[in-house]
Amino acid sequence: MDNRVGDNIPTPVKLADLQKKLGEVVSELEKFCIVLSKDERKRLLRARKDSEPMVERVANLAERHKISVPGVDRSSMLNDVRLTQVLQPIGAQLERALQLVQDTTMQADTEAWQAFLAYYGVLSSLSSRIPEVEGALQPVVDYMKVGKKHAPEPPKVP
Repeated sequence: MDNRVGDNIPTPVKLADLQKKLGEVVSELEKFCIVLSKDERKRLLRARKDSEPMVERVANLAERHKISVPGVDRSSMLNDVRLTQVLQPIGAQLERALQLVQDTTMQADTEAWQAFLAYYGVLSSLSSRIPEVEGALQPVVDYMKVGKKHAPEPPKVP
C-alpha cells in the first residue's frame, strides 16, 4: 500500500496560518468580485478567445472618432478587460490550489480506507476467537453490513 500523503501533514500552526492567509485573500477578492447565480451564469455572453486586443481597438477607434453609445461607457469596457486580465492569473493559482487540495484529500481518503480495510479484516478474523475484540468491533461490523446509500430514484412519470 502506498503512503503518499498521510505522513507529510504540516503542523496545526502552519495549517491555521495557511487557512488564515487564504481567508485574507478571499476577503480581499470579495471587495471587488461577485457571485453569480446558476441562471445568471447560463445567460452570460461569452467573449471570443483572445478578444481583448479587439475590444481595445474598438474602444480606441470610438474615442478617436468621438463615438459614444448611450448607456455603454467606453472606459468601463476597458476596465472590464483589465479586470479579466488581472484576475486570470489569480484564478489559475486558485485552480492549482484547489486541484492540490482535492487530489491530496482523495489520496488521503483512499489510503485511510485501504488501511482501515486491512485492519478490519485482521480484527474480523480475530473477533471469533477473542470475545473482547468481537464486542468492540460490533459497531464497525454493523456499519459495514449497510451498503452504500444511493440517492432515491425520482418518481416515474406516467
